[in-house]
Amino acid sequence: MLFRRALTGLMLLLMCGFSETASADEPSQPPKEPPTVLQAEDTPSALEQPHTLVFNATIPPEIIYTKVLVELQRLGESREIALRDDGSSPGDVAYDGVYAGRDLGEQSRYVQVKLIATDPSDNTETLYAGLVRTDNRHITAISFQVGTSPQGNTAYLVASSYPGSAAKLTAGLPLLTAFGWTALLLIYIGILATRKR
Repeated sequence: MLFRRALTGLMLLLMCGFSETASADEPSQPPKEPPTVLQAEDTPSALEQPHTLVFNATIPPEIIYTKVLVELQRLGESREIALRDDGSSPGDVAYDGVYAGRDLGEQSRYVQVKLIATDPSDNTETLYAGLVRTDNRHITAISFQVGTSPQGNTAYLVASSYPGSAAKLTAGLPLLTAFGWTALLLIYIGILATRKR
């Protein structure tokens, strides 16, 4: 009975804590001000504002490249953007396996992108080539996950790049499952022990 009361109290405490943090995290509404009327010369057009493309490529540690770059075609203009994993790109963490780079230019609805890498033997491979849509007018993130296939190394577009390999995340699932079952078993034993008293 004591265990059940403690568990109920803990659940109530957690629920109250979550509801307080949720209400504290909600932004307060600023007072409403009258709308400001701007003249045409005060508002820069979308074409005058730079459009940033942020490139990220997650490369697992078992694949080694000495050089990673993106060949970009935007509005008929070709550029090469070097991707580095040394923390030099804003928001990049050094040596985490995510190679990053940026390009500033005019807004284009679609850009032609090639992800090219050079291995230690100086062999160059095109990991990805395709047309990418850029919906946002100010900044667009284009992320790749590099992996292996029967034909060799390849890359595919992903929503976001994270350090490490996606395959390694599933390697820890048996251990996580074992911890979950152990916790469930201990709770069950605790409930049985309180009922016998």
